[in-house]
Amino acid sequence: MSVYVKKNLVNLRIDFAFKRLFGVEGNEDILIGFLNAVLQSSLDEEIISLHLDDPHLPREQKDDKLSILDLRATLNSGIKLNIEIQVRDKKDMIERSLFYWAGMYYSQMTQGMKYTELRPTICISVVFLE
Repeated sequence: MSVYVKKNLVNLRIDFAFKRLFGVEGNEDILIGFLNAVLQSSLDEEIISLHLDDPHLPREQKDDKLSILDLRATLNSGIKLNIEIQVRDKKDMIERSLFYWAGMYYSQMTQGMKYTELRPTICISVVFLE
């Protein structure tokens, strides 16, 4: 006898669902598994832990554009990470990704810090354009 069980799967192409699965405290192990699979050939060591960071990039001036990332984290190695999910083609994904990367990299710098102390910054774009 065959039993068919209907499962309602979550559509991870929806921003809210993606952030809820990967970007919530308590679900770090799911994000770590995803990152280890995606970055295995790019990192020197396996990701063991990470810290979820505030997704807002700091603004220098009050009239600067407010940038809110989908997911922002710092890996146990100190590497900074941004993951973006994009479904609609707004024709600006490359420019936006570079802008977010630059903001994350730049915002690490504090007074008296050496440039050699800046941590690598990785941006992952999960894109479903039709």
